[in-house]
Amino acid sequence: MSAYRVSVHIIPRRGILDPQGKAVESALHTLGFDGVSSVHVGRHVVIETESESSEAAVTAVASM
Repeated sequence: MSAYRVSVHIIPRRGILDPQGKAVESALHTLGFDGVSSVHVGRHVVIETESESSEAAVTAVASM
């Protein structure tokens, strides 16, 4: 078995309210970045796991 580090980027689904994203969007408009149409704030999670292969590690993390 080998150790793997899998990086997961989590963002809200479409249609779910994202008040942090709206606050960042508003702040960017205030700073003069008028071309910004939407902002979504998510989470970045790094999972370290042991697995037989990189594909098995990704599959295991996806099921988590």
